[in-house]
Amino acid sequence: MKPIKVGIEDRKAKGEEPLFTTQPKPEDRRIKMMWAYNWYGYCCDKRQAKKWIAQWLIDNKHEKMSKEFMAIKDSWTPTTAGWLVRMEETGLELLEKEKEYIYTSAQDAVEQNTRTLTKEDEDSDAKPKANKPNIQEIMIERAHMAGGDIDGLWDEYISGDIKAGAKPKIQQFLADRNILAQHVSIIKDHWIRQQKELQEAVAGTDADLSEGYSCYTKTQQKNMINYCAAIIAELDAYHQSKKAKVGVRKKKPVSPEKQVSKLKHLRKFEEFKLETVEPTKILKSSELYVYNTKNRKLQYYVADDYAKVFAVKGTSILGYDTNKSSQKTLRKPQEFLKEIRMAGKPDSRKLFDTLKTTSTAVNGRFNENLIIIKAT
Repeated sequence: MKPIKVGIEDRKAKGEEPLFTTQPKPEDRRIKMMWAYNWYGYCCDKRQAKKWIAQWLIDNKHEKMSKEFMAIKDSWTPTTAGWLVRMEETGLELLEKEKEYIYTSAQDAVEQNTRTLTKEDEDSDAKPKANKPNIQEIMIERAHMAGGDIDGLWDEYISGDIKAGAKPKIQQFLADRNILAQHVSIIKDHWIRQQKELQEAVAGTDADLSEGYSCYTKTQQKNMINYCAAIIAELDAYHQSKKAKVGVRKKKPVSPEKQVSKLKHLRKFEEFKLETVEPTKILKSSELYVYNTKNRKLQYYVADDYAKVFAVKGTSILGYDTNKSSQKTLRKPQEFLKEIRMAGKPDSRKLFDTLKTTSTAVNGRFNENLIIIKAT
């Protein structure tokens, strides 16, 4: 068995390759395998997995299948099957169903690759191939690459302390790759599934998942769920901002007054002798304070790093950072609102942070009970 060449940084992050020098006990087997899956997923690639599976097919008297499998595109390689093969090489005795899984995964990959090649041949017969690459395929590939970047953040998170409150910053590298708004769902769907899987593990509705994640404490699993939620929120914020910008580019310039014309809000609040700030100021602001006269909540919005300033669409504001924005109940609203209106931008943030009431999420929607206190 040839050792795997692992870079220094990967070795620091994940340690040495897990070896099965002795067979794990039945109750520990799943946990040890999960750790191995995680290690190979971080340190190895599809090309290595492909070679391992091809050799395994030869060793198990499937030479013809091995040749067909080596001819497929690397992207079709079932990596989980490749990691299983490598575990067997390092000493793990595979179950019959696991061996069957390796074979059927390789068979499925060959069939999928064959169908794809056949379709490409049919398309090429019907229509000459263009010399230039398909821009749609290029942009989708960029989305997959950005998804890989996020996977790297996830691996760093779960290989660390898995603390609560971790907030991944992913909007900037989505912007760097110019991921289109319609392709965000390619990345988002994966994290929705990951979050659901963890939720089922915590709830105990799936015995296999509960066993698979049993190497983490319940608190860590809940922190991982929240981390998935933070990733999804970042993707939503980027999608929201990108969509808003695309909309502005496609249309003729719209005056600020027209952009905010449908934004519902309260002009005056006689009880505290408050008048709203001119709504058009929102479009040039990166921070916004809005008071709900009905439930005494002060909403605080912060523009996200990608959008820089807020946008308005209908009765909602767009382009705010879902992690930094929140709302809190005011115990003495009249005094506090007067104080925050007089304060500068940094001091306003400090004042909001001093509120001890519970912080909850905001949704960006405006109504006739909201009065705009400050837009800076």
